[in-house]
Amino acid sequence: MKTNGAVIAWGYNGSGQTNVPIAAQSGVMSIAAGHEHSLAVKTNGSVIAWGWNNEGQSIVPVAAQSGVIAVAAGWQHSVALKSDGSVVAWGAGTSNTASFPHYGQSMVPIEAQSGVIAIAAGGLHTVALKTNGAVVAWGAGTNITGFAPYAGQCIIPIEARSGVTAIAAGLYYTLALKTNGSVLLWGSGNFGVMSIPLTAKSGVSAIAAKYDHVVALLGTGLVLPVSLTARKSENEFILSWPRTAIGFKLQSEVNLAPSMTWIDCTNVPVINDTEFTVTDTRSENRKVYRLKKF
Repeated sequence: MKTNGAVIAWGYNGSGQTNVPIAAQSGVMSIAAGHEHSLAVKTNGSVIAWGWNNEGQSIVPVAAQSGVIAVAAGWQHSVALKSDGSVVAWGAGTSNTASFPHYGQSMVPIEAQSGVIAIAAGGLHTVALKTNGAVVAWGAGTNITGFAPYAGQCIIPIEARSGVTAIAAGLYYTLALKTNGSVLLWGSGNFGVMSIPLTAKSGVSAIAAKYDHVVALLGTGLVLPVSLTARKSENEFILSWPRTAIGFKLQSEVNLAPSMTWIDCTNVPVINDTEFTVTDTRSENRKVYRLKKF
């Protein structure tokens, strides 16, 4: 995704997943790549999907045609996070037949229907991060049989039930980043993915995962000053700043005077792969925003 809101895609194109539609060539604020389909969120809160559609993963439901701020894409399912903290999922897994590819990964549980700030999609499971720092997961892996895809990737360890700041999901595993910079990993994976290297056991500020590999960012990775970006979307302002800028709070003020009093924004930031995002209702009065380190 470019700074002008255009999407560029490349690589394997067997299902048209790199043929970016006109609608995603401008005005895009968030993207996700699945197995053979692609997703984009427009500044107006609508979702654009293209590529493989064997399970309906590229047919955007009405619930994801407005108010969306982030997306995630799995093997054959799609997930959207709405500005009200609810999650919408579609494609494979709208039922749980316990046979491929339907394991309930698109059946959003009550816990993920409100208060969610980040989402991730694994191969056959879905993960959400709540405002209280707890992780919720559903789909394949609510049990462990020793055979894929039942690898326990949806069994949340005690350490991931609080204090989590970011999540990611691989094929049959789940990843969480704690506030102290440590990484949690559970489920099953190949090629050594389940063995966290010593250098990634502390001081981590961001994580990413795909089917059988994990990437972790050490330190802040931050180039100062931190940039705060504001975009208009109908009757709302969408404010964002880099995901690596940990420890900042958004504040606002309506009167630029020497005696100004900055007020903390009460809206909880939503986290995606690259940035924190806060949606604020536009008012008739002019409002100024800033980031404050705490």
